[in-house]
Amino acid sequence: IVGAPNVDTAGLHKHTKDMVELEGISRAKECLQNADLILLLTDAQELLRNITTNKQSAQNYQTDYLKQLDLDANKLIGKRIQLIANKIDLLSTTDLQKLAQIDSVLKITCKQPPTDIVQPFLRHFEKLLYELCGEPTAEHPRITHARYRQQLERCNEHLHIFLHEYAPDIFPDTAISAQKLRNALKCIERITGHVSTDDILDVVFKDFCIGK
Repeated sequence: IVGAPNVDTAGLHKHTKDMVELEGISRAKECLQNADLILLLTDAQELLRNITTNKQSAQNYQTDYLKQLDLDANKLIGKRIQLIANKIDLLSTTDLQKLAQIDSVLKITCKQPPTDIVQPFLRHFEKLLYELCGEPTAEHPRITHARYRQQLERCNEHLHIFLHEYAPDIFPDTAISAQKLRNALKCIERITGHVSTDDILDVVFKDFCIGK
């Protein structure tokens, strides 16, 4: 899709002893570790039931759902996970309106004409890929130093931890949550030229022979 490779993995579940299924699940988990974008398919009715009845946010539901699939959300930090609500054709008009208010969740069904659901879904999916990978035919700025890449990766981790942990309705302490954003900002500052004390010491001990 738009020049990006895609992998359709085996379904993940914990309750199986079949050797073929277990091998498929193991390979699927390996793919997740190497993926940049993970499409997490869930039942639309189950998603709405947890959000409306259990008062869960979509992010908290996603975390719990990953646990149900025997996946550690902490190991997926730094990866883009897109939650997709499947079988929306089974929802009532009222429930469809509720689901439409959750912008972070993509909606899909194969029971309706492609022009109504599937094509808009694919357009949104392509947009995600462009955001993540850019335009394959266009020229993009390159990371010229390993240190820049390291700082960008750290920045990405801090931002994902913030998005994963910060829930105003459950844990409203913005001061603690904001520290993750400050950490992310410091990573960017180390690239743009706002040099820290640690950076200076690293250069001194790397480029100069101390003690001679």
